[in-house]
Amino acid sequence: MYPNLFLKTFWRMNFMPQVFVAMSFDSNYDKRWNEIYVPSISSLVYNGEPLKPFRVDISKTGETIITEIINGISHSQLILADVSVVGFDSKTNEYFRNGNVMYEVGLALACRNSTDVLIVRDDKKELLFDISTIPHVDLDFTNNETAITILRNALQDRLNEQSFINDARVQKAINTMTEFEALLLLFYSDRIPDKLVKNEMARMPHDFTERLIDKGLVVWSGRYGEEIKYKPTPLGLEVANKLKQI
Repeated sequence: MYPNLFLKTFWRMNFMPQVFVAMSFDSNYDKRWNEIYVPSISSLVYNGEPLKPFRVDISKTGETIITEIINGISHSQLILADVSVVGFDSKTNEYFRNGNVMYEVGLALACRNSTDVLIVRDDKKELLFDISTIPHVDLDFTNNETAITILRNALQDRLNEQSFINDARVQKAINTMTEFEALLLLFYSDRIPDKLVKNEMARMPHDFTERLIDKGLVVWSGRYGEEIKYKPTPLGLEVANKLKQI
């Protein structure tokens, strides 16, 4: 499945508690997967849930592997990409990196924020200009303990920045909401009794649901008889929870 078609059809706002690892399938890289990536990622917790390392199974081929890659990049909490040099081109006298991994990095940068991506490498060669501004760390894979510590801290920094940006989005949404919008969002989030909302909705303009949709706080969830139902997005739920505390 082409990435554009997948993102238009299957993209959703909630993320799985895992870190998608883009790396070479070569068996020479299994050691760093087992001894560095797995323990580093498995030690992390985000929003009360432990994170799991995930990489696409090499045994899968064709359409299946492409779909898994796109789904993993789109919906994992973080993306970790090992762009270490894999060879040298004697004709151009330049080192090169794994083409499949670079493709996955391109997908990640196209559909995710830069705060969601971390690049690692085991060399000091110049990075391509396109990815040189993406957060990256150099790892010595011959020193497991140090590599695990550096990688775990770098991933935690990514998670902390995600939380900071998300908190800012929540606060911005609250600061720009009207009383009716807040009430309606709480209703869609099952945070207040139906009776209270029905009393208020009689005097509520009809465009407030549209405003919540435009702000990314609710989405259409289906039609039940003549009634259209809406549900909060993950951001909408966080905003509703914050409103409930005010």
